[in-house]
Amino acid sequence: MDLYNQNGYSYNLTYDKLDIINKELHQYKKQKGLIDYIDMLEKFLDKGESPKFEVIFIDEAQDLSLIQWDIVKKLEKSSKRSIIAGDDDQAIYKWNGADAESFINLEGEKVILQQSYRVPKNIFNVANNIIKKVKNRVEKNWIPKEDLGKVNYYWEIDKVDLSKGEWLILARTNLFLEKIAYYLDQNGFFFQRRNSTPRVQNIYSLIENWNKLKEGTPIHYNDYKKITNKMSKNVDLKLMKHMSKENFYDIDTLKEKHGLKTDDEWYIAFDDLGDDEIRKIQKLIKNGEDLSKDPRIKISTIHGVKGNERDNVILLTDLSNAAYYKYLDNPDDEHRLFYVGVTRAKKELNIIYAKTERGYDI
Repeated sequence: MDLYNQNGYSYNLTYDKLDIINKELHQYKKQKGLIDYIDMLEKFLDKGESPKFEVIFIDEAQDLSLIQWDIVKKLEKSSKRSIIAGDDDQAIYKWNGADAESFINLEGEKVILQQSYRVPKNIFNVANNIIKKVKNRVEKNWIPKEDLGKVNYYWEIDKVDLSKGEWLILARTNLFLEKIAYYLDQNGFFFQRRNSTPRVQNIYSLIENWNKLKEGTPIHYNDYKKITNKMSKNVDLKLMKHMSKENFYDIDTLKEKHGLKTDDEWYIAFDDLGDDEIRKIQKLIKNGEDLSKDPRIKISTIHGVKGNERDNVILLTDLSNAAYYKYLDNPDDEHRLFYVGVTRAKKELNIIYAKTERGYDI
């Protein structure tokens, strides 16, 4: 109950319901003979013997939960030395159980790294103004890299030139990313959500193999099979059963013996693709996007991108209703979150003003 009520957080789930779910989960695991990650940690704390180490290294320590800190303490008892690294200014996973207070209150020799090799001066100024608003933090005097960098402010994302360069587009919640994804789709920009592989990239690899086949280069059975997955009327799958799964095949052999009925351009041959998907790929290619490489534009929530960086960053300052009221109740969490978002930029930071009064004020 104490943890549930800690820091005045508001949940969409009452404590009584949470207690019922917890008891049912334990009962289910007991019946099925299952253990989860937390069970493993508890077993180690209760019964496990800690190996003896000369040195233990703990990274991203600001993100550890209370039980993970108990693990660290147990490991330290069997170690001659511990080195614990982290940054309380980037403690943005409190909602997931992270306990930055334990990191801030650690005893021992403290070394603060003062030089940033990513953040240029103008972006540093924005980041520093944000993080100085946090009440409970370790004071740091850090130095940006020599480059000035650029900070721009816009009302709309369509004012930002996304036609070249690598970009990171960040929002507080997935709600706002949906609108960004629609905008990028409509304007023929190649992008990905976090680290997922875009569907068009997988299709483009089939297009490349199809073009090789048309030009006279034999392709492996596995590549041909993937191509036929995008065909319906243009292939007779029954004639594939005698193919060797180890061999390479040219287009003439495939047409004569193995059910291929066409040598048209991909957007005709792949008759199982929808018209919208075909138009989307054609538009991306026309816009000069290289679909054979990872997308140069990535979109993500700020929580999902920690540890990433790009030359150019777009940061949306809109907040959902729930995030806005948490911001009013406990602003430090939002300050840290937007500090992380700002410091992802290596050259240019583009800040998009919130569409309503429920936004984060940078």
